[in-house]
Amino acid sequence: MIAGVLLIGHLWADFFLQSAKLAELKKRKFRYLLLHSTIYTAMFCVISYVFLEPVYATYVTLILSLTHFGVDFLRGKIDCKWNTEKNGFTTFILDQALHVGVIIGVYYLFELNERLSYVGLQCVGLSEFRGGILYILLFTVLTFPAAVFMKKFLAMLFTNEI
Repeated sequence: MIAGVLLIGHLWADFFLQSAKLAELKKRKFRYLLLHSTIYTAMFCVISYVFLEPVYATYVTLILSLTHFGVDFLRGKIDCKWNTEKNGFTTFILDQALHVGVIIGVYYLFELNERLSYVGLQCVGLSEFRGGILYILLFTVLTFPAAVFMKKFLAMLFTNEI
């Protein structure tokens, strides 16, 4: 359950709360990367401190925020240096794989299902909440993230670059 909530938080912070303009600007200007990272951190502060014990909420927020910043920083450098549609698709896939990998790693490393707050424990007990998380996760993935994936994939396929 908490893994699904963390994935939803990542997708909302990385897609819904980040405009296409901000996604481009953060690659070239540090202040926009800081703005995106602040939004991302705020998302995980809310999620973590609602659903997890405070000390684990702090660990999760710090690890996810700092690694997200680092991955986005490196991706920006790579995208600016090798700006092609093929590389843009590749870095998009690697970027998302690393973000999701870190979330899954943190989930297992800290055994987050065992570190739930009172609110988190109450939510886990509700089958409606667990089902809702699944529906929200599916809806989230099938909207904007899937559209960005397809846009980058098709741009890569239909360019004359090698």
